[in-house]
Amino acid sequence: MIAPATREVLLQVEDLTLRFGGVVALSDVAFEVRRGEMFAVIGPNGAGKSSLFNCLTGLFRPAAGSIRLAGQQLVGRTPHAIAGLGVARTFQNLGLFDSMNVIDNLMVGRHLRMQGGVLAGASWFGLRGSERAARLRCHEIVDLLDLHEIRYTEAGQLPYGLRKRVELGKALALDPALLLLDEPVAGMNPEETEHLIGYVHAIQEELDLTIILIEHDMHLVMDVADRVMAIDFGQVIGMGLPEEVQRNPRVVEAYLGVGPTAAAPGPPGTSPVPDAPLAAGAPPVATTEIRP
Repeated sequence: MIAPATREVLLQVEDLTLRFGGVVALSDVAFEVRRGEMFAVIGPNGAGKSSLFNCLTGLFRPAAGSIRLAGQQLVGRTPHAIAGLGVARTFQNLGLFDSMNVIDNLMVGRHLRMQGGVLAGASWFGLRGSERAARLRCHEIVDLLDLHEIRYTEAGQLPYGLRKRVELGKALALDPALLLLDEPVAGMNPEETEHLIGYVHAIQEELDLTIILIEHDMHLVMDVADRVMAIDFGQVIGMGLPEEVQRNPRVVEAYLGVGPTAAAPGPPGTSPVPDAPLAAGAPPVATTEIRP
């Protein structure tokens, strides 16, 4: 695969601003994502990460700014239209239909690709042909994610780790150009996390996907991301290679809740990494670098 850094820009976000009354959720956010890139978005709770995803998918309409996917403007389009352009998303909270089996859940994610035109839709044969093609694609995704043994099992009967994998499959059923993963390993144990990220890597290479990842697990982010963007209070406070961002003083301050110059020295090798700012009165940390 061609290195993402040398490929063309797929997503271009410029001066994105989102307001809720007097509250500014995003302020002049700007970044680019290249084809085939794994681009991570990090930041403390409430930083604006999910609001950013909601703008990218049309759930929120920004007050200002531009979002272009392969040159096409997304601002002002409905979520349905944006999905039709190839933007798929997973959510922190699973969006599966518990009473439906795995294949049928994937078919829900596939429905936008089942439009066969007026003539095909007017005939029973055309509808059946479209459904057969869609089911075939869903079976291929099930095999890709090693879900073949449970393809006819109801989603509600599955353990949490498998349900997260089915959620990923439902997003893949759209055949997206851009996949947005909102904390995909939240609530998973280390073994489940390792398995799911392995599948994410496999599908990225197999399908040549571009992925934007929101994640609090800094170890995971530093391992898998090509580039990282950090935001806090709706503003971009750092962007670059993972090792650059984890040393950025503003990023350290946002995560640890103290100024980097105020951090007290500590024993060599100590580097705690909380997922949110330290509580008031917490002892000073012994590093000015975020490490996994």
